[in-house]
Amino acid sequence: MEFTSRRFLVTGGGGFLGTHLVKRIKKRGVPEGNIFIAHSRDYDLRKGEDALRVLKDAQPDIVVHLAAKV
Repeated sequence: MEFTSRRFLVTGGGGFLGTHLVKRIKKRGVPEGNIFIAHSRDYDLRKGEDALRVLKDAQPDIVVHLAAKV
């Protein structure tokens, strides 16, 4: 599968590292529609059901976990 056709799930995509990573992924030619950013207002990844729900919603090929609760 071509890199640019992969679907990405980025947890913590709104943070410092996540925003820079998403920009780099886009520069590599991945369409914005293939990048799913899991926001804490929508998913509490400390809960198993929310973790499963985000995986179901995003249908990712690649998961990048950068989320942290500080």
